Amino acid sequence: MDSLQNRISELKTGAEKIKAQFELSKLLSKDDLPSAHIEATKALYLARQLKDTVNEVHALLLSCEWHRKQYNYLAMFDTGKEALQLALKTKNNSLIIESYIHLADGFAAEGKHVESIPYLVHALEFQELIINDPVSLANLLCKLGRNLRNTGEFDRAISVCERALKLSQEARNPTGEAFALSTLSLIYAKKGDNQKALAFEEDALKLAQLNGDQYREVVSLHNICDWNLRLGNLSKALELTRKIEPLNHVLDDPNADIELYKLRGRIFFSMKDTEQALVNFQKALAISKKVKNPYYQLGVWEDMIPALIIFKKTNQAGNELKILEQELINNQDSIHLPKVWLALGRLEMANNNVKNAIPHFSKTAQWYQSKQMIIESAEAQQELSSIYLKNNQIDEALQTAMQSLSLSQQSHSKSSIAKALFTLKEIYLKKSDYLNALTYFEQYSLFKDSLISQDLQQRLAEERIRQNIGDIEQENNRTQQANKLLGTQNNLYIALGVSLLTLLFVGIYFYQKLHNTKNQLNDKNQELVKLSQTKDKFFGIIAHDLRGPLASFQGIGAQLSDYLAKGDTQKIANITGLLTKSATNLRSLLDNLLSWALMNRGEIPYLPEMVILNTRVRENIMLYEQTLENKGIQIINKVADDLKVWADSNAIDTILRNLIGNAVKFTSINALNTIQISSEIKEDMVRLTIFNSGKGIAPEKLSQVFNFKKQTERGSQGEKGIGLGLILCKELAEMNQGWIELKSDENVGVYAIVFIPHYKIISQAL
Repeated sequence: MDSLQNRISELKTGAEKIKAQFELSKLLSKDDLPSAHIEATKALYLARQLKDTVNEVHALLLSCEWHRKQYNYLAMFDTGKEALQLALKTKNNSLIIESYIHLADGFAAEGKHVESIPYLVHALEFQELIINDPVSLANLLCKLGRNLRNTGEFDRAISVCERALKLSQEARNPTGEAFALSTLSLIYAKKGDNQKALAFEEDALKLAQLNGDQYREVVSLHNICDWNLRLGNLSKALELTRKIEPLNHVLDDPNADIELYKLRGRIFFSMKDTEQALVNFQKALAISKKVKNPYYQLGVWEDMIPALIIFKKTNQAGNELKILEQELINNQDSIHLPKVWLALGRLEMANNNVKNAIPHFSKTAQWYQSKQMIIESAEAQQELSSIYLKNNQIDEALQTAMQSLSLSQQSHSKSSIAKALFTLKEIYLKKSDYLNALTYFEQYSLFKDSLISQDLQQRLAEERIRQNIGDIEQENNRTQQANKLLGTQNNLYIALGVSLLTLLFVGIYFYQKLHNTKNQLNDKNQELVKLSQTKDKFFGIIAHDLRGPLASFQGIGAQLSDYLAKGDTQKIANITGLLTKSATNLRSLLDNLLSWALMNRGEIPYLPEMVILNTRVRENIMLYEQTLENKGIQIINKVADDLKVWADSNAIDTILRNLIGNAVKFTSINALNTIQISSEIKEDMVRLTIFNSGKGIAPEKLSQVFNFKKQTERGSQGEKGIGLGLILCKELAEMNQGWIELKSDENVGVYAIVFIPHYKIISQAL
């Protein structure tokens, strides 16, 4: 660098001196962007002195790039537009293209992907005019594909990248081909199809390795590691990080090492090894602080926060994020601030400060929407809606969920649409609006099923393609081998033997592969048959048990009119009581049916927290006060006031509501009509017992109570039930790391016993 500076001082004013200053500016940019910018400005001054418009444009574009790397977008746009105006005057297509690309990159860096696309389209129009340059055209198409990906225009993004891939293949440009494959991989990953993303990136990796392109090899390894992590292939992902580490220097970027440690941190966190996850996140944070880059630091904090929440070490994160927020404000940042707000909001939620969290999420959602960042805005609105729902702000939850659904539909993201529909279903359940809840649940199910079906079809298609390619390659190999061996008479028998052996092993290999594939398909078919049988049983139960409560409503209007005309208030009161009981039973049944269906689809959220058990018991007893009074049942709550468990509060409420409801239903009407709820600590579990006096359960029925069969039982006053509540209680208890038991003494009563993790033990482990 010193020799270059000396040479510049000795050179006379002219094109050679400008070129040398460009070279020095690029060297300085690695460690000292302000100095790099000064050298670019000097080159610009010289070009203007010499009225050298071409170098003037180059100097402006160099300054434009340094502004972008310093996140000074306003200065970058001003410089870029000035460069574009000069380039258009020169009528130099290459300069015009470069100017459009710099402006597009600036908009993309600021998150304004919609605004970046017209500049790339203009660049493409000029690039098409340059004949015999398929390499540059393919690269530009890939760049357009990346930006389209971020606006949700997946089909268009795939189309332009497929064209880029074809151009690179025709030009025999393996680097461009690998770049196009990697870009397609990123598009499918953004679309949510990680399996297809992995297949494209693996093809890109093979190509890079075949051509000795270490740069593209490392890029592909990073992406493949990430896709395996998303697909749950954790051991494979961890193994890939070991391959990446010795090659990472090729990228010549400190952020590459940061990303590697972040990947390892996320992998260990997914493996439930939170301690190792924190070790790797801390290494990434140390590098980002060493290079004094607040944007790198923010990326580490975003990934590290879930691990810090588990260890209850959120104070340091909160303080450092507030410092980063101020630094970004001072830098006039217009892209990273919402990420800080999201992180701060999640920290507040971890500390149960919902009131403080809401403004952070609200600002984020508004900011993304103002920038027309549709996907990000939909996700922020979705998160905000869930928080409002948790805080029982139902109207606000409904409004933001509707906004999230609208934005998700604009982005064409099926996974985002499914999340929004699921949240709307939850909101309407909370509002007791079961008709709308069912409507949104049906829409949600359609989207989930279409995603599952699409993924299965893609996997089968890919497998068929791979087998066909394998057959062709194997046949080509055999033909080539045979042609070579036929050239020499003496090796004829050896060639024949080798060919026969090869054919034998290939036949065995493909037989085993086809056999395995057949077994896998048979297993899938059996699973589908079981699911279909379960669905038939489920709808049979619904039809059977909705018939009774709904029948109670038939003819009510006519009877009430008749009794009103006669002035028979006693019968009107009786009908009203029956109507209330039928409505209550119908609501309880619908609650259980919806919850059980969600459990079987794996969609009930598990959000464990500290729960004061006595409080939940008391609140659920209150639901049955009128029934207890009508039946003359005494209920005794012996649960300790300060007893705490570690569980999902909604799941605990559902378990208690069902078990107390069963106890009320089956308690005998006699002198011993008593329900007793008690608790005791058993090692690291809390044992909750709900006893009701009564005739008990016959031994042959007791062994079947947790099986999914239609097993209607009637209560002490003829109340009807199907046992679905007990099945739901069992699955919810197991989801909360516990279990449920049912014991019966004939003519004494029934003991429903639930084991739940003790909070004290969990808190000590944390």
